[in-house]
Amino acid sequence: LESDLTQQTMYTFLAILAVAIVANADSMNRLLLQASCGGYANCVRYYNGCNTCECDPNGVETCQTGSCGISSVARCIECESNYWLDFLDTNDCNIKVTCSK
Repeated sequence: LESDLTQQTMYTFLAILAVAIVANADSMNRLLLQASCGGYANCVRYYNGCNTCECDPNGVETCQTGSCGISSVARCIECESNYWLDFLDTNDCNIKVTCSK
């Protein structure tokens, strides 16, 4: 009986652990999708140093392809709505803050 309880406890623990791993993987995937557009968080269009690329809502990237004469610094060039591009300082997409009176 004690062996059966130990085995049942182990199976219960493994089931809970599996659910936790799957839930955590789903959360991590959502976070990666948010930062997946060229590696820039909350960015929807970026320049990869040679071409302009866009990301759809699912994180799928599409880049214009062409000859690259002179490459320059890769950077985000358009942020998601509710974010603004700090192109003068960090080149990050920062959340818009509105002040109320």
